[in-house]
Amino acid sequence: MKHFRHKETGRIVTTDQAILINEYQNNADFAEITEWAKEKLQYIEYMYGKHAAKWEIENDDRKIYANIYNLLHQAVIAVSGVDNNTVYVAMNNELRREFEVMEEIIARFK
Repeated sequence: MKHFRHKETGRIVTTDQAILINEYQNNADFAEITEWAKEKLQYIEYMYGKHAAKWEIENDDRKIYANIYNLLHQAVIAVSGVDNNTVYVAMNNELRREFEVMEEIIARFK
């Protein structure tokens, strides 16, 4: 399944969603997300997605976890159109630091 980012709105949609909402008529309005971004989004969802949804309603560090999850998701999408290895290295370093924080929160509430 392919994911696309609308060039003007920045909204991420799948091909099926784009067809359903009738925005896929002109492919020029969408930029395909890079493989790097797809891999990172899949990793973030696989490793941290299961806790994010249920911890979003909490009023302690679990809420911070959910916020970090959402911000990382948005950050990866934001740089998905950039084809620059320096940006990817910097982003990987930042993701690693944030993953450590999220792992600490998971360990605390296990």
